[in-house]
This record gives sequence, C-alpha cells and structure tokens, in this order.
Amino acid sequence: MTTPEKMELAGLVIRGLSLVLTGIIAYLGYNWAHRNWVRQKAIEHDYQQQQLRFDTKIAAYKGAWSLISYMGQMDNPKAMFYKSWEQGKEQLCLFPERIVLFNEAIERVFFAEGHGVLLPKAYKDLLFPYRTKVNRLRYQKGKQTNKAGHIIVPKEDIKYFNTTRQQMTELVRGLMEAERMI
Repeated sequence: MTTPEKMELAGLVIRGLSLVLTGIIAYLGYNWAHRNWVRQKAIEHDYQQQQLRFDTKIAAYKGAWSLISYMGQMDNPKAMFYKSWEQGKEQLCLFPERIVLFNEAIERVFFAEGHGVLLPKAYKDLLFPYRTKVNRLRYQKGKQTNKAGHIIVPKEDIKYFNTTRQQMTELVRGLMEAERMI
C-alpha cells in the first residue's frame, strides 16, 4: 500500500469514527433529553394532583364555613338564632323554618357535594350532635315559643350552642390556616 492510499484509508477511518462518535453523542443527548422530559411530566402530574387535592380541600372548607353562618346569632338571613326581649328578660330564640334550611345545607355540603369525606372527624363530632340538639328542640313536645311562634331555647342549652359554634369556627379557621388559605 502506498502512502496516498494509506492517507486515504486513514481519512476514511477518521470520518467513520467521527460519524460513529456523532451518532453516539446524538443518541446520548436524545436519551438524556427524553429522560428529563419524562421526569418533568411526572413532576407536572404530581403538581396537578396536589393542586386538585388543594382545590378540593378549599371547596370542602368553604362548605364547612358556610354551615357556620346558620349557627350565629347575628342579623343574617341564614342565622337560626336571635336574641329577643320579652317580658323584661333576654331570651335566645330559634327560627323553626331555618332549622330545615340548616338540615338541607348539611345534606348538600356533606353528601350531595361530597365534602364530608375531606372534613376532619373533629368537625363532624361537633356538627352532628349540634344538629341533633337543634332538631330535638324543634320536635320537642311542650316546647316554649314566643309570640312570633319561634322556639325559646332553654337556658341549659344556650351555653352549649354558643361554645359549639365557637369551637367549630376555630376548628375551620385552624384548618384553613394549616392549608395557608387565609
């Protein structure tokens, strides 16, 4: 073999090696880019799942918060309780028709919208006995009513209603703060 032939052969080998190296580098680059893309998609999926859980929790806490408006004694169209002055003394009274709305709201929030699954046991342990006590007042025989036909809450139950409402408010506010919503 003559020198020009050797040079030509060496050039072909170098070109072949450069093509092989280029192919290997391209394959490694593609493989690296594909793995990064797959990892990024997995991270995006995790973020989407977290966002979905967060949005669902927000909706559940808003539903729980909406039930508290029925428990207040404020001048509010949903409030079941109001203070009345009759016969020279202050009385806590209950609107019977708003108890029905309260029961419907509980059914809607907990079962129809499905938020009851996400609310903690402590909230349910406060809400359901509260609802039972309100319904007992509504259906109790021999209950006292005022001139407007609204139920007068017995003195022994007033403290229970006030403390339970405060506990539920603090609980929901605590849940929302834990999720950094407020």
